[in-house]
Amino acid sequence: MKPRLIVLAGVGALAWCMLPAPARAQSSQAPDALPSVRTIKATGRPIPEALDQIEGRYGVALDYSDPVYADPADVQILRLFRGRALRTPVPVPKVRTLEFQYFEEGGTPPGVPYIACDLATLGCAPVTVKPVGGMTSLLQQLADEFANQGGPIFGVRKLQGLTGPQWEVYPEEARNKSGAWVAQTDFLGATIYIPTEERGAGVMLQLIAQQLTERWGRKFVASTDWIRPFSTRARYGAEDITARQALIEVLGGFKPPFVWRMYYGPEDGSYVINVVGLPYREPPRPQPPAALLPPAPMPTSYWLQRAQTPGGTRQIQQVLAKLGYLRTAPTTEWDAKSAAALRGFQAASGIPTTGVLDVPTLMKLEPHMPLVRFRLSPAQVKEQYLTALNYWLGTTPDGVKELQEALAKAGYYSGPVTGEWDAKTLAAMKAFRKANGPSTTERLLPLLPKTQAR
Repeated sequence: MKPRLIVLAGVGALAWCMLPAPARAQSSQAPDALPSVRTIKATGRPIPEALDQIEGRYGVALDYSDPVYADPADVQILRLFRGRALRTPVPVPKVRTLEFQYFEEGGTPPGVPYIACDLATLGCAPVTVKPVGGMTSLLQQLADEFANQGGPIFGVRKLQGLTGPQWEVYPEEARNKSGAWVAQTDFLGATIYIPTEERGAGVMLQLIAQQLTERWGRKFVASTDWIRPFSTRARYGAEDITARQALIEVLGGFKPPFVWRMYYGPEDGSYVINVVGLPYREPPRPQPPAALLPPAPMPTSYWLQRAQTPGGTRQIQQVLAKLGYLRTAPTTEWDAKSAAALRGFQAASGIPTTGVLDVPTLMKLEPHMPLVRFRLSPAQVKEQYLTALNYWLGTTPDGVKELQEALAKAGYYSGPVTGEWDAKTLAAMKAFRKANGPSTTERLLPLLPKTQAR
């Protein structure tokens, strides 16, 4: 059995106190360079809840799998749900609380796969801090602290996703029915065989769960409700690869990518593969855009549509030629030589050699694709700004504060400025909208803090 590691929360602070006085004095001359202490508090299934907090802070993709909770000490009986008594009590993993401290410093975590931008705004929330020692170290310290407090033992592995590195927290040991520590099965390490063909991501996830069920003799279910807003189909397959790699390839096709939370149900010994998007990062206050937008990289969805046009075909051929895979002059037609060049690129990139411009291929090509510049008309500038501002005012705490202050200036709101949508704020907003018509945000502009066009 792997020895359980003892991690002292705040060990870095202890080391700081033990430094000689001159060393502390020298370090204190640059307070901005000193790391700060962060605290993670999580209750319920503490590890995945803590991972949600880490994802939201550092913009990293983190996957998680439950152990098999077999020891009665790790299971409790759920008799109430949302305040109502259940007809049949259900066994669930024991609710635990984890509090963990670590250090962070300024800077962008290396290999961050995304910087979250809300589609309805013109702003992004870049990552500007990182954990001291790196992401793998932070996750392993978190897992070891949980084990030290009596929970199962988890390990951490760094994976290569389609858009960059991602990390998986997986169970190594847990107690069996007799209370003895036993090694956990790597369920997602099973090799699966799903022929490559065009299908939706939800269907692919269901096939992965079906093959895991057949392989291990226990029920696996894929939660695919999140798929409904996405109609994109791709050439998915999992021929002679692990279920873990298949999940990476399916979930990594979206931007920002999705991650899995595989939860165990003690009631029947089944697993549910939940798919979740990376946590929302609050965008800054939008500013009026310039009429001529700066050149910017375009997402996969743009190039999927652009590739259907003659101009887009030429651009992709030009990239393949620049990379050395296409040795003929670019045209506006996708011919056999173009497909052969693409297969060469796919083989070198470690993805299926289909010769088809699918999502995984375009994601590999994106870093090499040209930047795109758009020109907006005055009406488009105004429309985009008002749309972004309206969304920001209604969905972020800072935005709601500005909205409450503006409604107060107009005489419609008399409550405290809290940044929360409460009954008073909603009533004030309804009254203002009734008095000013549909162009509410435009009528609010003179009451809001001034902004400068970029």
